[in-house]
Amino acid sequence: MTRERKLHSRSWGVRRRGLLVLGLCSCLCLAALASAEPAPELDVRGMTFVASREDNNALILRADHARFDTDAKMAYLRDVDAEIPATADQRGFKMWCDTGVVDLATNDFEATGNVHGQTDSGERFQTEWVRYDHERGVLFTDAPVRIRDRGTTVEGGGFDYDIESRNFQLRGGTRVVQDPQFEEEDDATEEGEDAAP
Repeated sequence: MTRERKLHSRSWGVRRRGLLVLGLCSCLCLAALASAEPAPELDVRGMTFVASREDNNALILRADHARFDTDAKMAYLRDVDAEIPATADQRGFKMWCDTGVVDLATNDFEATGNVHGQTDSGERFQTEWVRYDHERGVLFTDAPVRIRDRGTTVEGGGFDYDIESRNFQLRGGTRVVQDPQFEEEDDATEEGEDAAP
């Protein structure tokens, strides 16, 4: 056998051993990945979550779909309704959003995507996001907000909503805007009353 063939044969042998080692490493890596436990997650359809407080107030969340990450103690919600039920002496509060996240360790909640809501007394609001601080018992946002009540729209730089007192407190930069739709309805009502015998 010539020297060139011996070198070629040795080189091929080294390459085969290298391919074999690489193949074994790949198999071991795949086996390790396959044996690793998947992240503990749970998907639920039609979920209700209640964050109760010592003052007998509660935030009730209902979602069409929820994904629970049990390691991170977080729940990721879609198509969410949030409610603070009315009591004998306090009005209720309802809110809707596209998505939400619940911190299962603290009961804090964040609503995002088409966030809007209303109180039982007729105040309606819309904003980009709202957070619920369970310890403080406050829903709040720093995003621009519009609150409409009986024909008047108030715009602000955010709000706090205390669930014990059930009151909105607007944050900086507020201005009042008369809603033309309600003005037209008021004018039509007045004209109808004038025309009546």
